[in-house]
Amino acid sequence: MQSLLNIVIIRTLVSINKIEYIPIVGIIGRLNMLSVMSSFGVMQGSNPQLGFNYGAKNYKFILPIFNYGIILMTIVIIFNTLVISLFNYKVVELFTNNS
Repeated sequence: MQSLLNIVIIRTLVSINKIEYIPIVGIIGRLNMLSVMSSFGVMQGSNPQLGFNYGAKNYKFILPIFNYGIILMTIVIIFNTLVISLFNYKVVELFTNNS
C-alpha cells in the first residue's frame, strides 16, 4: 500500500512540475520507517516473554508484559516524533549531501 501511495505522490509531483520535491518523499518515507521499525522492535522483543508465559499458563504475567510493551512503544514513538519535530533541519541533513 505504501508503494502505491508513493507512486501516486511521485506521479502527481511530476505532473505538476515539482520534481525537486521527490527526494523529500523519500526522506519522509525513511523517517516514517525509522519510527515504525523501532516500535516493531519493542513489540517483537516482548513476544518471547508473552509466548513463554502463555505456554506455561502463567496468565497473570501476560497482561503486565503486554501493557509494558505498549507503554514502551508509545514512549519510543513520542520520542521519535519529538526529535523529528524539534530537529527537523538536522534530521533532513542526515539524508542529504547539500545544505
